[in-house]
Amino acid sequence: GNINASDAAEVLIAAALIGAGDASGGLTDAQFNCADVDHNGDVNATDAASILIYAALVGAGSTELLPEEYFGTSS
Repeated sequence: GNINASDAAEVLIAAALIGAGDASGGLTDAQFNCADVDHNGDVNATDAASILIYAALVGAGSTELLPEEYFGTSS
C-alpha cells in the first residue's frame, strides 16, 4: 500500500508504547525495521515525523522518490 499519515500515527503509537516499557511497541520485527526509518535502532517520534513529511510530499505531488530512495533503504 501507500505510505500515508495513518502509518505515521501507527509509528507514533508504537513509540509511545516503547516509551511506556513495551520493548516492541506492539510491532513485529519486520514492522519495527520499517518504522525505524532513520536506522538508529529506535522507533520514536522522529521516525513518525519523517514518515508524515514523506506522505505529505507524495500527497502534494512534490516527490517522485520511492520510499527506499527517500529513507535511504533498500529492499
